[in-house]
Amino acid sequence: MVILEEINVVKRKFRKGITRIGICYPSKYSVAHSSLSFQLLYNLINEFDNVICERIVFENENSCKSIESGLDLKDFDILIFTIHYELDYVNFVKMLESSGIPVFRRDRREFRSKYPLIVVGGPCIIANPEPIADFIDLAIIGEIEVTIPKLIEFWFGYGKEIEKYQHKSFYIPEIGKYEIKKLYVKNLDDTYYPIRQIIPIKCPNEYEPVFGKSFLLEIMRGCPHMCKFCMECYVSYPTRYRSFVKIKEIIEKGVEKDLIGKITLIGLSVTDHPYFKEIMNYLVNELNFEVSIPSIRADRVNDEILEILVQTGQKVFTIAPESSERIRYELNKKFTNDKLFDICSKAIEKGFEYVKLYFMIGLPNETIDDLNEIIQIVNKIKQICKKVYVSINPWIPKAQTPLETYPMLNLDELNKRLRYLNKKLNVRLTIYDPILAISQALLSLGDRDVSKIIYECSKIGNPLSKSIWKKILQMYYDYYKKYVFTEREIDRLPWKHINIKKP
Repeated sequence: MVILEEINVVKRKFRKGITRIGICYPSKYSVAHSSLSFQLLYNLINEFDNVICERIVFENENSCKSIESGLDLKDFDILIFTIHYELDYVNFVKMLESSGIPVFRRDRREFRSKYPLIVVGGPCIIANPEPIADFIDLAIIGEIEVTIPKLIEFWFGYGKEIEKYQHKSFYIPEIGKYEIKKLYVKNLDDTYYPIRQIIPIKCPNEYEPVFGKSFLLEIMRGCPHMCKFCMECYVSYPTRYRSFVKIKEIIEKGVEKDLIGKITLIGLSVTDHPYFKEIMNYLVNELNFEVSIPSIRADRVNDEILEILVQTGQKVFTIAPESSERIRYELNKKFTNDKLFDICSKAIEKGFEYVKLYFMIGLPNETIDDLNEIIQIVNKIKQICKKVYVSINPWIPKAQTPLETYPMLNLDELNKRLRYLNKKLNVRLTIYDPILAISQALLSLGDRDVSKIIYECSKIGNPLSKSIWKKILQMYYDYYKKYVFTEREIDRLPWKHINIKKP
């Protein structure tokens, strides 16, 4: 068993009448503990009386036990899975199987009292819960702060009589498809925040969280730009900002300065916060924290912001042009190539050492001219900065976005375009594997019949393995053709009954 030294762990002794709730993340500890939702669930649930909340992550099939007590999954009353990545559906199934819990809901029905209530949530669940609907008892269509208290209330009222959990944001797949509405926080200042975040002080290197020993500070939710490919901005709509006053209060209460020297800002477009400069000045210049932020929009950065970012010690200037200027505008990313070049030049002048660029290929209406423009953009930035990293990802259509009906390019065409760019781009290049991309699309866009594919994959091996999904593609090509490579009819989308309140 791996020995971890963590701060802010809650440990309670079990006694009769206590409900055991396991919060589960179907990926590694390092990923789980860089997830604000995982931290939020743990903090919030432990606020309730008569509840013991413990964490379970997926390192491998033999390690799916509670971090706090070593308890097996099947010994909990409720298991809440927070899922952020469609390929993790396979690990979700593996976690159930590792504990001897029947994966399919139908196989638990006659023995409901014997097994935990299986609850899932997360962005991809809000967008389309159907691919894993046959495995689960309940999907939460909404945000944690306003749904989890209601879930616990229903548990103490109805126990495992799941059919009584009638609530506008609780989706009970056993009943069948019916209209469900997303429930969300209206004002971030008035809602719960995870002050006592779990941070490992000593752990093996492979357990180190993605953001390191960092306090996660969410300053906004949603995104004002609504880029047409971005599922996250649609499932988290509307855009809300946490006030500067509240942000200060959270930092003062939550950060143990002797143990934590880094703050990670959480938000889809943090530079859009109306007090972004003030927040950065406060964290960097007044409190002397290292600050990490996501990629930056070229149209939201100026000299002052660049200077502050350099003061945090960041060496890599990360930006996502996505594609050619024409397609970029079609996607709602409305900044010119000249603006991109200008901001990269200023970043290097201010002290950044690297530029990292993110592009997508295979977008609707893409032509060879768009690919050639990507090459031109990279070559121009190579003249600005000696060290340029490029990441190229196949566009993956996602449920609940304006591009949800468009087909994805087939594997041969994706590979052809990737080979073309790989040959022309003389830079350090990373490419997201197209087989994993089309498989992620299948799990985003599919209906309940896709559950058999998820189950089959769980039997074969690692869901991040190209060879596994290549075999799945051969076995189930008709499903890829149906859900991924064919244009979808707007009135027949599997997730049509999920109302997320789009703009």
